[in-house]
Amino acid sequence: MTDTATAKKAAEVNSTHGSHLSANRMCGIGMERATGHPHRSALTELEGATRPPGR
Repeated sequence: MTDTATAKKAAEVNSTHGSHLSANRMCGIGMERATGHPHRSALTELEGATRPPGR
């Protein structure tokens, strides 16, 4: 069921995006399975991008 539900979005993500982020872990797990790419937390990436170096 997950494969069918995510197939269209997985095709879109694989063809247009270089970074794979998700809003929550369960979404990330489903999209990892659908796209074959690891998905990272959008909030963790935002935190890393906005913190000063060395913190």
